[in-house]
Amino acid sequence: PAHQAAWAAVLALCPPQRDPANRRRALEAMEALTAAGPPRAELRLQRAELARDAGDIALALELLKDCLEEIPEHPPTLELLYEIRAAEGDWASSAEVLRRRIAACHQDKRRASLHRALGELVDEHLGAPQEALEQLRLACSLDGSGENRRSLLGLLERREEHIDAARVALDLADELTGEERHELRLRAARSYRLGGQERAAEDLFAELESISPTSESSEESATAAAAVTAADDEPETIEDEVPPAQIVADEPVAGEPSAEEHGAEEPSANADGPEPHPAGDTST
Repeated sequence: PAHQAAWAAVLALCPPQRDPANRRRALEAMEALTAAGPPRAELRLQRAELARDAGDIALALELLKDCLEEIPEHPPTLELLYEIRAAEGDWASSAEVLRRRIAACHQDKRRASLHRALGELVDEHLGAPQEALEQLRLACSLDGSGENRRSLLGLLERREEHIDAARVALDLADELTGEERHELRLRAARSYRLGGQERAAEDLFAELESISPTSESSEESATAAAAVTAADDEPETIEDEVPPAQIVADEPVAGEPSAEEHGAEEPSANADGPEPHPAGDTST
């Protein structure tokens, strides 16, 4: 109680929210209070907030580390740690802190917002669309409110070529009816096509066209069917292999004339027998 009274007096005399110049004095007073009494995570957390506001990030991180050693997975401490890491642009550490916050949270709506924050972070800053899709899918399963669903639909549109987008869209479509269900299944068919799964795309487009034919689905169904037909009709090319022995036989041996050189030789002068003597020549 004496410490609480002293702290209230410090805040009354040096309100940090009114004058940033008082933050350092309030921080020093709180440090003295912490040193004089037993460890208290709440007091360290307040000191960490003041240190962050005063620009002393190293001290803030040290105090937050002490807080988490005293109370592991303390939600307010993790929240401040996340804010500091995000402000620094350390997105990998920010994502890890969000995962810890999710594990420590047991309220569905709050947990859903954390899943959404993590999904948006890893998609935008870490280039991990697969994890982003999974996190936003979890957010919608915990709380299918407009904000969570809008975020997921935006991601499905941005990552339409990713094969996991088809699976997530189909899962979400199963929970919906009417126009929303049809739109998500159409998105899944497009993701199959863009991801190279032409046959799955053709089947889904055909199913959608049979249920609710539209010019858009008919055109995309025809495109997917044409891609499948072209892939089936493409001939399989096999290159003729030349036996190694034939390759060796056709190559000229070093130092010997080639077959063409043999054929170009002049015939021998005595090839048809001895040349006849002129008439009247009796020499032997």
